[in-house]
Amino acid sequence: MAVKRQLKRFAENTLSRLAPVAWRADPRQRLLVLMYHRVLPVEHPDRAIEQPAMYVSPATLDMHVTILRRYFAIVHLDDWIRAAAERRPLPRRARALTFDDGWQDNFEYAFPILCRHSAPAMIFLVSALTGTSKEFWPNRLGRLLASSSPDSLPCALAEVLALVLGAVRAYGARRAEEIDSAIVLAKRLDEYEMNALIDVAMPPDSVAVGPRAVLNHGEVRAMAESGLVRFGSHTRTHYRFRGDIPRKVLEQEIAGSQADIGASVGLPADVFCYPNGDTTPEAVRFVRQHYLAAVTTREGWHSAGADPFLIRRIGVHEDIGGRPDAFVARISGWVR
Repeated sequence: MAVKRQLKRFAENTLSRLAPVAWRADPRQRLLVLMYHRVLPVEHPDRAIEQPAMYVSPATLDMHVTILRRYFAIVHLDDWIRAAAERRPLPRRARALTFDDGWQDNFEYAFPILCRHSAPAMIFLVSALTGTSKEFWPNRLGRLLASSSPDSLPCALAEVLALVLGAVRAYGARRAEEIDSAIVLAKRLDEYEMNALIDVAMPPDSVAVGPRAVLNHGEVRAMAESGLVRFGSHTRTHYRFRGDIPRKVLEQEIAGSQADIGASVGLPADVFCYPNGDTTPEAVRFVRQHYLAAVTTREGWHSAGADPFLIRRIGVHEDIGGRPDAFVARISGWVR
């Protein structure tokens, strides 16, 4: 493992030196869209139950934006998409920052950093959760696993998580690795099914309400009024598009969320974000009818002329972007 880490560090150091040279010489009109989720300080309690790929620290985000400001033009995603569609001049070495889900910590920790650097960003809201005390089911599941014996889980939930419960039993203290694996396994079911299973084990009114997980409407408006942060749609309920989906559900999750956000923010939500990166042809067609563009979780850069409803992004989190060399290597342009 030590040799593997050394080789990885060597590769990151090499890429971090070569990337700025390649960026300056690249004549292509391309946009790199960075994907973030949460911004959590080292001591934040949610780190214990959150998937490692879901967060960066405030210091890491500040380092990222500092590096981006040194080499690139940080742009509003929708502005770049409109300019590309209209064949207007595009900035070279453009980057756009996006944050999925609409977490409260985006306001508390990310927004001051964006303001300090005058860095524009887009936050994708789950409109039915915004302004509520609700949590996403992965966090509910993480809290359940961290506070309960595996043998006390209801049979239906234990069956879904069977492949990881042995490791949870073996380690006693619930490690982030097991919680991460459990959430990945549970994504075989949809949001409604997982919330129902967790409700049986941990009824919503049986636990004390912790810190608010998602943004409220006052925080959304404050960020919108700054002019730095714009808001897109991440559906109404974080609904993942898989299999055959009734048209009524598509209408509610895609068009309904757009209407919710427009009413809350006072500005239209022009960009859509597919939850978990899941798409179906019908869902993409429906998004095309209502939005300017849409982002995925597929890795890579977005080029002028490419499909604006399947925009690629590069996901960034603490484990792979916590050091400057690692971050520059991650956004080098050779990542796919």
